[in-house]
Amino acid sequence: MRSGYFTIFFMLMMAEVLPQEVPDFLVHKKMIVRGDFVVIGNNVVSKYATKPYSGNEKNDVVPVKYVDIDHDPTTFSSSSAVLNIPNGSGRIVYAGLFWTGIYEYSIGVKRRHNNRYVYKEKEGRGEGFDKVKFKMPGSNYININGTILMNQTDKPGKPYLCYADVTEIINSSKTYKGNYTIANVTATQGYVLGGSSAGWLLFVVYEHPEESLKEINAYSCFEVVNATQKKIPLGNLYTPNQSEKKAKLVLAALEGDKNIKTDKVGVGYGKTKTLNVLGSENRPKDNYFNSTITFNGRHYKERTPKSHNTMGFDLATTYIFNEDESLGEKEDISLVLKSRRDKLFLFFTAIRTEIPETDPETIDTVEHAKHLVKEMDSFPSDVDSLLKKVEVHSIAMQKVKIRQSADIPGIEPGYYLITNVYSDKYYAEVWLSYLVKEGYQPGSFINPHNGWTYVYLNRKDTMYQTQEFLVSLREKNAFKDVWIMKVNL
Repeated sequence: MRSGYFTIFFMLMMAEVLPQEVPDFLVHKKMIVRGDFVVIGNNVVSKYATKPYSGNEKNDVVPVKYVDIDHDPTTFSSSSAVLNIPNGSGRIVYAGLFWTGIYEYSIGVKRRHNNRYVYKEKEGRGEGFDKVKFKMPGSNYININGTILMNQTDKPGKPYLCYADVTEIINSSKTYKGNYTIANVTATQGYVLGGSSAGWLLFVVYEHPEESLKEINAYSCFEVVNATQKKIPLGNLYTPNQSEKKAKLVLAALEGDKNIKTDKVGVGYGKTKTLNVLGSENRPKDNYFNSTITFNGRHYKERTPKSHNTMGFDLATTYIFNEDESLGEKEDISLVLKSRRDKLFLFFTAIRTEIPETDPETIDTVEHAKHLVKEMDSFPSDVDSLLKKVEVHSIAMQKVKIRQSADIPGIEPGYYLITNVYSDKYYAEVWLSYLVKEGYQPGSFINPHNGWTYVYLNRKDTMYQTQEFLVSLREKNAFKDVWIMKVNL
């Protein structure tokens, strides 16, 4: 069924103007793997401390309290979920732990004053929300010190987002399948204007010898979804076939209310000019972020507590496809989001698509890897063996490619290795100073298309030279999240 992009755009998303593109939604990880990803998670504030809540009340009318199911006096909040990975899977390629919450203050109260409610602080905001406890199957808690990705102290609710790479921790365990518990995720208890919410997710990429090759792109940020329609580019990817489960998407958001409608999510396809609006039995098209945790449209029950109403914490995994006839080709895929009444925060998304074994870009990446792995005497012809051999260099496993192309007046043409992008030039200068102290010779430029400052480590004439430099950084375990930008070429 062919659908005009603008017809669906205006009718289903109720747009009045073209969507505002989010130019630099943070690319968290890019990987090629013979395997797949799994994501689990749970909320940590609710109406009840230990039992599930499935009522229809909103989080701003309920005096929420911490969920705490572990019976451990050393923790103040805890919830768990079961990680299921197919039998015969290999090692964990990547595991990222994210936790987030509304943290206006530690405890809030609500008082009625002149026919309206007033929200007040009872106990102030504390520190340490970047630290949590992490328990794997059959193990004790491990202390995790996270990285603060976002701490919006100037915004209502003062939401935050933290992250930790737990790949090595999971790979060192006896078993990684089973129950995971995350404790001491911080949020506001009681009342706060707009309501409190909080939760965590564990994003796991695993190998499996019988799986097809897949490209997995993960993104993290704290994007406000409101009446201004947003478009988030996810990359130039293979179009998923509507009859097969070849493309999978995960979305995680904070502050989506169960009974406030008009928040919608669409997956846009550039070449075929279609926009498929997402929805299922438990996630209506006009209220996609509705305080639930779903896997492929069904409530995910393998967690404690297994609340149907997660008080503003949404985690959704779904298969996506393109309804147009032109299938199996590469095209630009993007998310389109809008909410007329509800205001929420998208903090994580990931997409995986299958890659043909003959994909020229994958072959090109592998061919470069042959020259970069100096210790290898011979090179197998099949993709599987080659992926294994070059794994330590992160060339084939963590795909190195051009993420962005642009024309920037006044700077030399070439391939730029970008370390960070800043909307505030002050922070760019602070980062530049740090890189100089570390012995690098960085540079920066302002992209006139968005006004942001791009900080780069070096510029090379060819993609191959840039890859060589990137591999040297990988060997030092430095700058794992840098990416390549082609400029004026």
